Amino acid sequence: MTGWCADCKAWTQITTPLLLLSPGGVATVGIWTWCEICDDPDSPLPVRRINRA
Repeated sequence: MTGWCADCKAWTQITTPLLLLSPGGVATVGIWTWCEICDDPDSPLPVRRINRA
């Protein structure tokens, strides 16, 4: 499922449930979210610094 990324302000977020396969069956253990802009390892966003002067 795609969605809105609040960090980079774009429709680039992908969300999917995390499934655990065990001998007892399949269970949903959480949700994984990834943004193709914010989480791109080849060109990471610059570090944001807060000036607290």
